[in-house]
Amino acid sequence: YRIVVLGDSLGDGLWEGLYRAFDDDATLEFIQRSQKSTGFVNTSRYDWNGEIGQILKDDNFQVAVVMFGANDGRPITKDGKTFKVGTEEWREAYGERVETFIKKLRAANIATYWVGLPVMRAPNQTSDAEKLNDVFREKAFINGAKYIDTWEGFVDEQGRYSAYGPDMSGQVKRLRANDGVHFTMRGSLKLAHFVDEELRNDRTLAKAERNIPRECSEQAP
Repeated sequence: YRIVVLGDSLGDGLWEGLYRAFDDDATLEFIQRSQKSTGFVNTSRYDWNGEIGQILKDDNFQVAVVMFGANDGRPITKDGKTFKVGTEEWREAYGERVETFIKKLRAANIATYWVGLPVMRAPNQTSDAEKLNDVFREKAFINGAKYIDTWEGFVDEQGRYSAYGPDMSGQVKRLRANDGVHFTMRGSLKLAHFVDEELRNDRTLAKAERNIPRECSEQAP
């Protein structure tokens, strides 16, 4: 299976983790198509909904793993009006762009896994991440994609942000980068583990019919 990883700088780190996590599996190939400093709020630098068609046309993929949000906790402009993060108008405008993106992937019969944001160090960024995750979760559910929750994997015993935690060997190591948003390599490997579990489970379920896209859709939460 050829798996395309789409997203911003967080998607970049996720690709590194997935590439290493599945290093011993010759049946999977991970292709990086993430773009740093991009998202669905500011489309002037890179318009994902405008570019995804060409990305899918230029190559052949069976699965997409998606992670956005590092740059999207900000006001969004639609029809000349600007809406603050978390307002109903913001949620509607942002949700439309996310939904369009998922629909384009699903229309190409690509099994889609949308990876949710982790807790952030700054309280305002954590609040924004929760709002973004609410949109990702809803749009994934109603459009046949699978939402992967990562929140609990990066909090302490009190449910708060922690830069340290058990890595894939069970040892407590630094998992988050100095900015409180991104990941160290150990953190990227742990992030990839959440996707790893879903991919392996769906591959097992799909073996009988050899149809991961359909199985992924049927198993969506």
